[in-house]
Amino acid sequence: MQTTTKSDELLAHLRKSTMVARLGTDDGLTLPEKILRAAGLALGEKVYAEVLDEGEGEVRIRLRKIDPEQAWFWTPEWQVTLQEAYDDLAAGRTTVHYSDEEFLAALEGAFEACPPMRRTTPLGEILTDSRWRRKRSSSRLSRNSSST
Repeated sequence: MQTTTKSDELLAHLRKSTMVARLGTDDGLTLPEKILRAAGLALGEKVYAEVLDEGEGEVRIRLRKIDPEQAWFWTPEWQVTLQEAYDDLAAGRTTVHYSDEEFLAALEGAFEACPPMRRTTPLGEILTDSRWRRKRSSSRLSRNSSST
């Protein structure tokens, strides 16, 4: 017997009732010009569409203009993950670290509690190694400069 979780149910609902569409394309969403102007939308823009069942035969659709580079955020899978995080926060299943040192100590403890893997360098050494930070900084710089 297969059981479904709250997250499974939410994912199934979002897959049925939401989509990311490009306005005015053959496979997207076509709206009258009057509605586009009133909503501040233009042809070719991406929107997140959500069907809201109001009952009694009335259906409303909510549109949100989205940045095309952030369309991943509006996928049903990501929305379920986000809802799980909100649920964890509301239920108190979170940990707050008040300093970098406290966070790194907890991370080191979690790392040490993991089963042995092929690790040759302790996590603390990786996090404090200036070569590692320099490599991360230069990769961030190269990503930022390539996108401009």
